[in-house]
Amino acid sequence: MKKFLSMTLLLTAMFLTFSACSSDDDETTYTLVYNASTVGNYAETVRIYECTDNGDKIFNTSVECKQGYEESFTAQPDASKVKITIGNRWVQQVFPLKKGGNTQITINGSTVVGRDEP
Repeated sequence: MKKFLSMTLLLTAMFLTFSACSSDDDETTYTLVYNASTVGNYAETVRIYECTDNGDKIFNTSVECKQGYEESFTAQPDASKVKITIGNRWVQQVFPLKKGGNTQITINGSTVVGRDEP
């Protein structure tokens, strides 16, 4: 009986330990890498829009970027793509997110921008 109780307590402890741990494997992240030149020592305002499959914007944030800026973000659970503005100009690319992984978004001198939302 004593051996049975010990085994039951051990199994219960293991169950509680493993069930309390959440897995970050299903977390979707993206990393913004800003390598574009800025005028003087001024930063550019970059606004990031997280969107659903049908294009609805469900979250946004803004960051001040200078050349060499890099930051990672955790996407909202329903987000499937990211759109970006630099100042009042839209980056003319939509960035699909890798579900459960990390997507790197690089802004540099070759990044195409325009007035219209992509």
